[in-house]
Amino acid sequence: MVVAEQRLGGSSILRLGSILIILAAFQFLGCSDTTNVENITNVENVSGFDCAHCHADIEAKWSGSSHGDTQADVAMELAEERSGETPEEVLHGDDPENCIACHGALAVTVGDSLTEEEALAHFFSTENGVFTENTEALDTGEWSHVGCEVCHNVPEHRPSTAPVLSIFDSPTAEYAAVSGASELCGQCHGSLRFDTDHQTYDQWKSSLHSATQKDVADSLAAGYAGQTPYDVLHGENPADCIACHGPTSILANGGMTEEEALGYFFTTEGGKFTANTTVAHTDEWPNVACNACHDQHAPGPLPSFFNSTTGEFEAMASGEALCANCHDRSFSDPDHPLMSGKGKGGAKACGR
Repeated sequence: MVVAEQRLGGSSILRLGSILIILAAFQFLGCSDTTNVENITNVENVSGFDCAHCHADIEAKWSGSSHGDTQADVAMELAEERSGETPEEVLHGDDPENCIACHGALAVTVGDSLTEEEALAHFFSTENGVFTENTEALDTGEWSHVGCEVCHNVPEHRPSTAPVLSIFDSPTAEYAAVSGASELCGQCHGSLRFDTDHQTYDQWKSSLHSATQKDVADSLAAGYAGQTPYDVLHGENPADCIACHGPTSILANGGMTEEEALGYFFTTEGGKFTANTTVAHTDEWPNVACNACHDQHAPGPLPSFFNSTTGEFEAMASGEALCANCHDRSFSDPDHPLMSGKGKGGAKACGR
């Protein structure tokens, strides 16, 4: 584990919003088309400004998102719900809530490093050591929001070495490994680390969306024996199994096409599926992950659909429109509930 204060230092935290760009681009979506590594002459000392130079599009999305603006929300909650409490009581009292861990974890790396209690007192005003109804945000330029290095452990030699998807744990000031994007999201949008009222991950984990790989394997074995991945996707009876059962699977293994993903995650013989086709590389299969329906660089009230054909997010006007991309009226089988929205259309259920 790498202690953040050793790697970051106070000056780098000032540029955290800019540093977001390279991390997100490498791990979630691959290197952006706008990347121009040739312009970076010293990859061992790439600054946040260098990252912004190459990935300004991702930084722009993040800076206008809820992840890029968290301090005001914490200040409001402290003023409205924690008036009269000390930072210690907020974090460890009768009704504890860790505002730092999920809204600005890297706040503990400011200066010579802070405890979470010290970070709360540093970034939010108190009177006589307690929060009041007038509590407001302080030192806003140093606040990290949910910046890139909260979710990515960046190696010293970047961009030549890709960052690793991880969660920065503010109580220990160390990174903890996660198995994938959904488990990462579940650190704050679920109960993986805290007893919280944010239960989205828990709900997802108990749903069919979190266990899709076997169904695809069964459909390939039953309906597509003798066909290649290309045949399945583009043949006489095409079915885009990847698009609706594991769209972000194309980001695995360094990035791949939908055809390559089918061949990677499901067994073949001589390049063709058989009646014995089963799952492969199960630890890398994402299912219908959080970032299949939400752009992690631009979270907000409306969802986004990750298009596995283009490798890009498409903004959706509503949740119904999102669901309609895979649960469209074009489906005729009861395994896919019908939606009234107009979705991808023609994206036939795998094996149907």
